[in-house]
Amino acid sequence: MLNIGKYLNFSIKVALANLNKLHHPYKIFLVITKSCGSRCLNCHIWREVPTNELGLDEYEKLSINLGKHLSWLNISGGEPTDRDDLIEILKIFIKNCPNLLIVNFTSNGLNQKKLIEAAEYLSNSNIPIIGINISIDGPEKMHIKLRGGEDSYLKAIASLKALRKLKNIKVHASMTLFEANSHLIEETFKEIKGHIPNFRRTQLHLNQSFHSEHYYRNKASSGETPKLQPHIGTKSLLRFLAPMEILKSIYLKNLIKFQKTKKNPIPCSSLTSNVYISEHGDLYTCTIWNQKVGSLRNEEFDLHKIMNTQKAKDLRLDISNNKCINCWSPCEAFPSILDNLLKIHK
Repeated sequence: MLNIGKYLNFSIKVALANLNKLHHPYKIFLVITKSCGSRCLNCHIWREVPTNELGLDEYEKLSINLGKHLSWLNISGGEPTDRDDLIEILKIFIKNCPNLLIVNFTSNGLNQKKLIEAAEYLSNSNIPIIGINISIDGPEKMHIKLRGGEDSYLKAIASLKALRKLKNIKVHASMTLFEANSHLIEETFKEIKGHIPNFRRTQLHLNQSFHSEHYYRNKASSGETPKLQPHIGTKSLLRFLAPMEILKSIYLKNLIKFQKTKKNPIPCSSLTSNVYISEHGDLYTCTIWNQKVGSLRNEEFDLHKIMNTQKAKDLRLDISNNKCINCWSPCEAFPSILDNLLKIHK
């Protein structure tokens, strides 16, 4: 009964978003650390020295303020498992946010022990939808070239295998596409399948690389834009009736459209249903556009108060008028798809 209530609550929020009547974000993209053991060429997070990151007492305040409004918690880093108190952070949000339906995060898979501990905790929690992605950016040689670490690929595969043994968790390999690896999607799938025979195509999640000053810290990196049309097939996904597979199919179809126009293919929900919160408690519009809205630390972690400032209202108007940076990052795209179901033409 509890899970039915969470699904119903989330459905109501999505319906309100479709009617432009949602007053509180239902999803937060929460960066808990910038610590990371990977050495990715296109992401410079690992070059930062983590300092003054939010503590458990601050997550307590934030989660209490979010309360019943939060339905989707997207944990991120850096590498989430680099926080020794990851499970404690999860416990705080689960305790204080009674309508929490979805918890998901992506890991590099380098610390399998801590990853499985966190996954087992979630697996035995009351969260209905749990998603964990393991970053695999190509066949072994390409993965190592893009992400560093001679054993990083085999560790990622081992973590992917271990996660798949747990109950109640949707596990995917996540491949970020660059000019260097976008032609290797099929080869990547086959190599993973060689390690995991029952691995399915729909379990390889694809997304395009982006630049972000405040998140990836990679403004100065090369502006590679892979040409995806020859390498991505979207029609095959439509035969699956699972809601997430339908969302992924819509995402991929519109990713190809975005590459042609460089404009948001669907109205963006950032700073409406979805917000970005940094490891220091700073509120940004999203993962890509470097627009700081305010500091939660300065406002007693009252997200609603910051969301109702004139600056937030002005930024929301810019986003609605497509005056933002324009992107199609999955972190923002998935809630945007949900919030525009009435506008999507099949």
